[in-house]
Amino acid sequence: MKTESIFSSGYVSRFITSFTLLASILILPKVQAEIGGIFTVGGLTYTIQTEEPDTKTGSVSVAPESTEISGDIVIPASVVNEEIDYSVTTIVQRAFYGCNSLTSVTIGDNVTAIGGNAFANCSSLKTITIGDGVTEVGGNAFANCKVLENIKVGNRVTSIPSFAFSECGSLASVIIPESVTYIGNYAFYGCTNLTSVAMGNGLIEMGEGVFVKCTRLPSIEIPDSVTLMGRAAFSYCLSLTSAKIGSGISEISYEAFSWCSSLANVEIPESVTSIGSFAFLGCTGLPGIEIPESVTSIGYSAFDGCSSLISLDIPDSVTSIGERAFQACTGLKSLKIGSGISEIGFETFSLCTSLTDLVIPKSVTSIGLRAFDGCSSLTYIEIPESVRVIGSASFGRCESLESIIL
Repeated sequence: MKTESIFSSGYVSRFITSFTLLASILILPKVQAEIGGIFTVGGLTYTIQTEEPDTKTGSVSVAPESTEISGDIVIPASVVNEEIDYSVTTIVQRAFYGCNSLTSVTIGDNVTAIGGNAFANCSSLKTITIGDGVTEVGGNAFANCKVLENIKVGNRVTSIPSFAFSECGSLASVIIPESVTYIGNYAFYGCTNLTSVAMGNGLIEMGEGVFVKCTRLPSIEIPDSVTLMGRAAFSYCLSLTSAKIGSGISEISYEAFSWCSSLANVEIPESVTSIGSFAFLGCTGLPGIEIPESVTSIGYSAFDGCSSLISLDIPDSVTSIGERAFQACTGLKSLKIGSGISEIGFETFSLCTSLTDLVIPKSVTSIGLRAFDGCSSLTYIEIPESVRVIGSASFGRCESLESIIL
């Protein structure tokens, strides 16, 4: 009987296979750290988002170890843990919410996203420096930081979201970089100490109520790049005396400057075709307004209650004037209505108590209900043959009226 040597090809083949299997068990590959793992360094807690063991790099989000965190903090661009160099890329939602002992935050340049409400209600926070890496800021990110005085917005931020700095009552100045194309609804609502706003030329759209109730803001210049201004954008800016509207705007929106009681000078560009309802409602300090010939419509109560308005020249381009558009302009003495108007509507010029004479253009066919009611100083009216309808009380309570020419 022939005996097979252990060095025969069969034995060698089986031995090599077994050795290879054993080696694969004993020599384990590097295992990637668990995504979502947590570690703490210097009072800040980091959560692993990505990790590359071969290059010993990764990325993490950051939040405080405790809401008791205090003083001035720096969120680093990177942090090392167990020989892995992690880029700090995200400040999570509500990360520092209500950290009432926090006084200053500097955000590293690797951070690209700040979550919603990240620093909201930090009652002692005075200064924020946003790194140049940040491109995304969540809604309400710094809302209700009552003593926040200074904010530097990084030059890669593309939008300032809704309520981002709302009710930051100590915020004095804001510089919006040219990278920002959009400012969200009520972003600076109730910033009652805000006295300076510089908007970059990259801005395209302003949301609703962006600067509403910024009661100390003295002037505003909207860059030509802006094409859309949301409703009530500057409503209740009680100290606003001057507003320059950029040439990209075609419509002055609903309530845009309503109740800006100190507004004395408004520059409306020839790009504007429409002045929205309530746009200048209650602007009691406005002595005059130059309406460009590009304007075709003036909305409901657009200049209602502009009691300092002395003279008004409505250009021929205007074809539509809303009801009560110039109601209670009690200082109005001189009025010229353009030839584009066919109808003077309900209470359009009612309670213009200083108006003394009135010439209706030949284009008008209808004078609506109470259109000039309560114009108590009106002595002379000239109504053309084109007028076919005169509504009830159109000239009611015009006690000084002496002459009517039909």
